[in-house]
Amino acid sequence: MMNLYSLSLRDAQIDKCLPDQQELLTTIAVQNQLRFACSQVPFWNRRLKEAGIAPEKINSLKDFAYLPPLSKEELRNLSPWELVPQSSRANLYICRSTSGTTGSPTSAFWTRSDWRAMTETLARLLEIHRPITNIVAFNGYHQGHTAAPAYDDAIRLLNGICIPRHYLADDEDSTLTQIKTFRCNTLILTQRSGLKKSGRTVEDLLQYQPDFFSQCNLRWWLGSSSLFTKKIREIAYQQGVISITNFYGSSEFGILAVSCQINPDEFHLILGHVFVEVIDREGFPVSPGQRGRIVATRLLTSDLNNGLGPHEGSQFFRLANGDEAMFLSGKCDCGLSSPRFRDVCRGVAK
Repeated sequence: MMNLYSLSLRDAQIDKCLPDQQELLTTIAVQNQLRFACSQVPFWNRRLKEAGIAPEKINSLKDFAYLPPLSKEELRNLSPWELVPQSSRANLYICRSTSGTTGSPTSAFWTRSDWRAMTETLARLLEIHRPITNIVAFNGYHQGHTAAPAYDDAIRLLNGICIPRHYLADDEDSTLTQIKTFRCNTLILTQRSGLKKSGRTVEDLLQYQPDFFSQCNLRWWLGSSSLFTKKIREIAYQQGVISITNFYGSSEFGILAVSCQINPDEFHLILGHVFVEVIDREGFPVSPGQRGRIVATRLLTSDLNNGLGPHEGSQFFRLANGDEAMFLSGKCDCGLSSPRFRDVCRGVAK
């Protein structure tokens, strides 16, 4: 039986162990995270008392489901500092905020060890999809986006190198020139974007140069921010791309799910730095085949000297990001045992 605090978040067995084992490991992490938050963050101490919940009485994820979800509107009404433990303030490493396209921006903090937990989890999942040995990746995400530095650090853990988009590369020609100049074999870029900036999406590049995947000798395409369509995936494969990896995530958490290799329209929920649920209107997990709201909880920090421990940055428990999806479970054809969802609709859940 695996012991949570002797694990490395790079261990591929995390995604293949039995569901009961996965639930036990997650329950232990949730218990310890709640204890930490209650001792360090008055907001969560009050909220758990109001819900009649004590960390020591959370013996299963079913018990945890009685904690009311935190809505995005509630989060917007809080100071960004209100959810940051006082003991962590001197160790904060990075802060990222949402764009505010669907409301006022929200912000989140990570310590360096928190960030390492996320990037180790990301690297573990990238290793599953990895089609090449020596990775030279063009990272087309803006470096102020949560995903950009997360991808940079995860690729480094795979002994690869990321070439960040030049700060003046806002058109298709300069983007393609940069990819070719550095002989990138991996593309980190979203399919589409609501920002309407030329040259910043795969759709932009395909419209400008229909065979750009083959022209640039790209073999791996990965990204997030939008769901890749079947048509775009087929174009990429026809032009020599070997592997396509699509992540689902949010600014507050980083990555939350990764596309399945066998069924790319389905996403495996992340096991590591977060715990992701799909819940009904009362806040309880839905049954397989049912739709519900997506909520997530921050878990775990990864310190090189002390191993795993409770997440130290912004404390988010069952935060609803406004999206909905259909929940799936059971062993997947790809060999992973982690739960899945599909048919994600963004910004529709209240």
